[in-house]
Amino acid sequence: MLKDAAIRRVKVLLNSSVAFEILNLFRKELVRLEESKSVVIEVCGDPAVSLSQMQVSTAKEGGEWVLRKVSEVDDYVRNS
Repeated sequence: MLKDAAIRRVKVLLNSSVAFEILNLFRKELVRLEESKSVVIEVCGDPAVSLSQMQVSTAKEGGEWVLRKVSEVDDYVRNS
């Protein structure tokens, strides 16, 4: 997804507990990725989202959010 140079924002929706852990454990890595790719990465939590699910959306500069992926986290990790 970040190979598209026009992408400026990425939003990842996860279970609140998972989002909290990612933001705490990987904050520096997220900042480095944002800086190296010139994107803003939003990690959002929602208690209604299953622990094993995620939703990834992207947006171009000034554009609307486009849903890119809704999947089980395990499938995403295995297929990445």
